[in-house]
Amino acid sequence: METGLQHNPLWPSALGAVQAHFRRWKEQGDGSRRRWTALAGDLTALGLDNATRDILLGWADSRASQALSEPLRLRLLHPMERELLTTEAYGYLLDLYRLGLLGILGLEQVLEATATLTRLPAMREQVEILAQRVVSESVSAQGFGTAH
Repeated sequence: METGLQHNPLWPSALGAVQAHFRRWKEQGDGSRRRWTALAGDLTALGLDNATRDILLGWADSRASQALSEPLRLRLLHPMERELLTTEAYGYLLDLYRLGLLGILGLEQVLEATATLTRLPAMREQVEILAQRVVSESVSAQGFGTAH
């Protein structure tokens, strides 16, 4: 059974909550002291069912562990790629990447999807939708939310 997170109307808010918690943990400088209970409470308050909340918590724990062990790679935009995104949209993507919620391959997937848009440069709202889809697919691809 697939998660279908991108089809859940609460998915954008849920990813935003995860992003806010990751940012707070990074600013506090102690990734080992993550407060999963606080994130779980926020996800429940959004109205997520327990199964979806637990999927996101498992995935977030996995991403947090990977983010601590993997160094960030520098990714400069090609001059043509700079034409694809507004500054705000690129800042959003970099934030997801810097926090570890979007890996380098996910960043590339969002950039490729952006290149197919009919109206450029892409605004932040457009890039958020593309990034939400890529992250949702990543959650499913890593086995979170699938029956074993």
